[in-house]
Amino acid sequence: TFHASFQFDDRGQILENHTLRNPFDIQTIWTNHTHRFLTYFTFSLNYYFGRKDPFGYHVINTIIHLLKH
Repeated sequence: TFHASFQFDDRGQILENHTLRNPFDIQTIWTNHTHRFLTYFTFSLNYYFGRKDPFGYHVINTIIHLLKH
């Protein structure tokens, strides 16, 4: 699963979402994604460090889910 490609709405929500390009611009992320700020902030961090490589997104997603349980 770590090497799977982006799926479904990932293109619009992550790959083409210009509000996520700078994780240090908290105001932009908050203004555009108040309903799921933490989720989109992690997307922004992933984009900052890994750009469009899905590996990092999958690793962080797995860690978050493991921490929930």
